[in-house]
Amino acid sequence: MVLVALFLLQLVAYSYLFTEMTLTNHTLPNTLVSGYPSYRTSGEGRWLADFIIFLQGGSGVQSLQMTVAALLQAFNGVLFSRLVGLSSRWEVFLVSAILCLFPAFLDYYSFAVDHVSFVIGDSFVIAGACAWVWGQHLRFRIMLTSGFYLLALSTYAPKIMLISVFILLSLILILTVHRARHQADPSQGWQRLIRESLLLPLPMLLSVMVFWFSTKLLILEPIFPRTHLNDLAQALQELSDSYRVFLTYLGSEIGGLPPGFIGWIPLLLLGFGVFALLSASCRDRRFQLVLIVAIMLLPVAAHASKIINIYTPTHSGRFFIAYGYVLVFFLALALQRAQARVFAVPLACLLLWFLFTFAAQQTNAAQLKTTYELSMINRILARVEPMLGDHEDDDHPIVVIGRYPPFKVSDFVRWPSRMDAPHLLSTEAFAHYRQPELLNLLLGRRLVHSPSPAERDSAIRAASGVATWPSASAVFLDGRTVVVALQHFSDDVPVTLSTGER
Repeated sequence: MVLVALFLLQLVAYSYLFTEMTLTNHTLPNTLVSGYPSYRTSGEGRWLADFIIFLQGGSGVQSLQMTVAALLQAFNGVLFSRLVGLSSRWEVFLVSAILCLFPAFLDYYSFAVDHVSFVIGDSFVIAGACAWVWGQHLRFRIMLTSGFYLLALSTYAPKIMLISVFILLSLILILTVHRARHQADPSQGWQRLIRESLLLPLPMLLSVMVFWFSTKLLILEPIFPRTHLNDLAQALQELSDSYRVFLTYLGSEIGGLPPGFIGWIPLLLLGFGVFALLSASCRDRRFQLVLIVAIMLLPVAAHASKIINIYTPTHSGRFFIAYGYVLVFFLALALQRAQARVFAVPLACLLLWFLFTFAAQQTNAAQLKTTYELSMINRILARVEPMLGDHEDDDHPIVVIGRYPPFKVSDFVRWPSRMDAPHLLSTEAFAHYRQPELLNLLLGRRLVHSPSPAERDSAIRAASGVATWPSASAVFLDGRTVVVALQHFSDDVPVTLSTGER
């Protein structure tokens, strides 16, 4: 029943994503049938994600993707809640619902084809933690956990941040919630704790090593900056920045939470969870010291992707997923301690309400944005099409200078995301590297193509004295090149990519 309730909750909150197609700069390539293996394998090393997409038919079908992803996300919430020690259905639902509607996850559902691979990557990480925490035989724990972590990395390499966080969460669970299972008690000796702490990173190191070797075999055309590795100076800079990012995000930057008391609820829940953890732990100072060190390392672990690759986006929701798991982890701990539970329950319910309304608003805005962008593109097409020929062998180069007015998300979403913004609301569909393909799709035939560098430069010069959109002179011919002047050209204004830039 809890799984059904969680699925229905997501169905209501993310309604349009189950029934409509949202338009982003990734919609066109991701909904087309792609070959196998694709650039995901040869350029990024995401061989498992590529295989999952191949099993789906090789293209993105948003309604199917969303349905399967929502079910998997509900399962992830329930499995995680059980791992943390919750048994009450109400508590499992509360923690899982916050996880399902955590704003960063909407970014998972922005790419038309990756819904399932993103979410199932989280499933592998949780399964790996379950194998480590619930397993009894050391060799079995190491091999199974390493295998699950490898599968997670093969769906999306930045899952390293979630794996890093779950290593620390697993240690905390072994010393507290699942202490009896592992006999992790002072009476069993300090040596057992040291061994458990030292072995904990081993599955991650093994999985990273095997994944690294697989990328060396599979990546034939590396895609920069996705394959970049930081040097020591870059890594240390990001390491020092991790605590600021952690406190800033959980303290004031989670989408949908107003400034003030409501915005502080995540940090309050974190505090109650830490209180519950330390007050329930054994009195041995050494064990408490290990717990404190594990807690202090969580901001570093959640920032791991940026520490490894400085080009990791800083304002995309999928890179803040680990923070959501940290939040619900400490909420679950607070619910298991009576002194903390009395405060945690009302705060968590209040947080869930804000997240629910925010998810619904964002989904509504995404659909309105799709309608707006399609209307703007069709307005451009209505001016462009009369200048084109009637046959595909008579296609014209096209140069679009600038952008049309952006869709104002803030008009439809109260307290919109900043750090954890979803891709479907933070990008434009009519991107300068998608324009010819998108226009041909809506024309129903291939009548335009990318310009050569010379045609592009000539179009920019010809548009220098032209009144911009929606002026009647904003769309004109420069020789055979169709020029659309949405804005006056400058260094920071995008222009249709030329054949030399692709």
